[in-house]
Amino acid sequence: MTVLSRWSIAILFWCSACAVETTTSNVTCDLIVSPPPVETTAGETYTITGRPFTVLLDTSIRLNDTFAEVLAVERSECTLCDTCRAEVGCTACESCTECETSCETCEQIIDFVVPDVDPGTYTLFVRNGFGMSESERLTVDE
Repeated sequence: MTVLSRWSIAILFWCSACAVETTTSNVTCDLIVSPPPVETTAGETYTITGRPFTVLLDTSIRLNDTFAEVLAVERSECTLCDTCRAEVGCTACESCTECETSCETCEQIIDFVVPDVDPGTYTLFVRNGFGMSESERLTVDE
């Protein structure tokens, strides 16, 4: 073993001994999702509304055990709502009666591609950094 290798190993052990594990305490809740009551087909882009949605990076959608490709997570006209909730101290998961008026225009949507599954009725789940939705039904046609 060369001197350089020994130093590399020593530095690696030294750095790993100093590593600090950091955990984040996230608010968890049941996401509210409202899929439109229409049938869809595999490969089609489908849009659901609901709350609280986050960003594309931490959002996943499943139909039973099959993951769907999430194309977009959008929150539009939500600045007033977010500001009000922060000022009043409401979390993203709870109802906030003080901010109902400010939140009326806030629209949150997720676009995803219906996975290549056999025709039938599936249980749809949405998960993000806030939590997971209750099951919703989605029918996939041929």
